[in-house]
Amino acid sequence: MDKYFKELIKYLKQQKLSKNKITSLKIKLCKKHGIKKIPTDIEVLMHAKESDIPKLKQLQTKPTRSQSGVAVVAIMSKPIKCHHGSCIMCPSNVDSGIPQSYTGKEPATRRAIRNNFDPYLQVFNRLEQYIVSDHVPEKVELIIMGGTFPSFPKDYQEEFVTYAFKAMNDFSDLFFTKSVRNSRNVLVSQKHAGRPECNRQQCCLLLTEAEKRVRRQLEKRGKYDKASLNDVTMNYLGNFFFQKTGRRPMILPVVVEV
Repeated sequence: MDKYFKELIKYLKQQKLSKNKITSLKIKLCKKHGIKKIPTDIEVLMHAKESDIPKLKQLQTKPTRSQSGVAVVAIMSKPIKCHHGSCIMCPSNVDSGIPQSYTGKEPATRRAIRNNFDPYLQVFNRLEQYIVSDHVPEKVELIIMGGTFPSFPKDYQEEFVTYAFKAMNDFSDLFFTKSVRNSRNVLVSQKHAGRPECNRQQCCLLLTEAEKRVRRQLEKRGKYDKASLNDVTMNYLGNFFFQKTGRRPMILPVVVEV
């Protein structure tokens, strides 16, 4: 296999090929080296030297995926049946270990099953895939999938979200402590000076305190309309988290009318 990757990378460094020609070259070299399974582009990048990565841009998978500067990370909650029962049009494979509303063949579902529906491992795994495929996930849009998440037990919701964000922080410590170049050749550096470490208990306490403070602010205003909720959630919590952690996380208020 090593000879295969060395020869393939050598060809790719010499000339820029289209995806179809790269596939043809892979097949040709597989026959030459007696390899039955054609390696993916990501596998080729994983066998390349760090100095060769910039010369293998043609192997980048779906370059438009992070072109906007935001990388989407979809994670799946564990299989829990909806409390209201099942709907006729909704696939229900919860008894088979598949989250409500999904078939089990979606990429996010397969990744969740592979990581035993652990939010920390799912986020880490997806971000690793971005890095290996030559994307820079400096900003992330986190999507929580897997049925009616707001109907799940509150403790489970808080733990799930907490560990999803912890995975992002831990991942940034590993990959973004040094300056790196993104696809637009802009120097990016994330600074961590003065940011306290946060364990699971501290994160839970921080979220609980944030919830109490938002309630107090709303009680002071005496207003519970959407505008007030959005204003308090974004502005007040933004300052609160900065004072506590030294960071300014992206806060997206979601108001559900009952």
